[in-house]
Amino acid sequence: MPGGVGLEAAGLSGAAEISRDGLNQVGYIAFARFNGSGQAIAILERIFATLADSERMIIDLRESRGGDAEMVKALSNYFFDQPMHLVTSIGPKQANGKRPTFERVTSPNSQSERFAGKPLDILISGKTFSAAESFAFGMKVTGRARLIGEATGGGGHMNDFFPLPAGFGASISVGRTFDPRSNKGWEGTGVTPDVPVEADHAMSKTLQLITEESGRLAALDTAAPTLGRPGTGRKKFGRPGTASVCNRVSTTIESSGTFRWEPTRRAQSWSCVRLSTI
Repeated sequence: MPGGVGLEAAGLSGAAEISRDGLNQVGYIAFARFNGSGQAIAILERIFATLADSERMIIDLRESRGGDAEMVKALSNYFFDQPMHLVTSIGPKQANGKRPTFERVTSPNSQSERFAGKPLDILISGKTFSAAESFAFGMKVTGRARLIGEATGGGGHMNDFFPLPAGFGASISVGRTFDPRSNKGWEGTGVTPDVPVEADHAMSKTLQLITEESGRLAALDTAAPTLGRPGTGRKKFGRPGTASVCNRVSTTIESSGTFRWEPTRRAQSWSCVRLSTI
């Protein structure tokens, strides 16, 4: 779209606000990779500003193969309103024979106060790897998030590539990231979910849990005859007299941050509004 910036350029595959029949407003962001560029971090900032009124958040890492540590820290900053030590990394041996140590500590930003108190679910799979695992791991060991899906790929070490004769090469681990409280990382084992479920079903499981835990299920069931479920003959999602409820799926974000919302039909009771630019 002219003048727009695609989410793909920022390493994102989607952003949305999901609503269960007008209840349970949930912010949703999906990462394809962790892009640490200034442009990507600025786009993420605008997305969080758009989702500021959501009651809780879902971060979807099921298709994220890794990326940059800068985005890991930038994303982590939204979920703590005070500095929080997440993980420690030990780098490759230097010329002086010592290994540098890096501590990942969050730095609250302008949105942290709004998001620090929102429940956070993270969707993971066997494809989730490297930097994406690092974010999930940091949120898990601090007790900040609930992980749903499958164990991640297990790429918790820093590797360097070393050339060998005859055109061969070897990737050798030269550093590691771990929880200093337990001295444990996720290399080889992966980051394990708190709620194990097949990755393809992780989203539906999460939405089911949110609905049940909210205590609003009784109200939802009472309203069921008017909610446009299959066989009722109603085509509109949402209760009579209400606007179409939101699942804001972002495809493009204009640099000005101005949006319009386009109705899009989704699955049975969770419905959506598509995000595009004007």
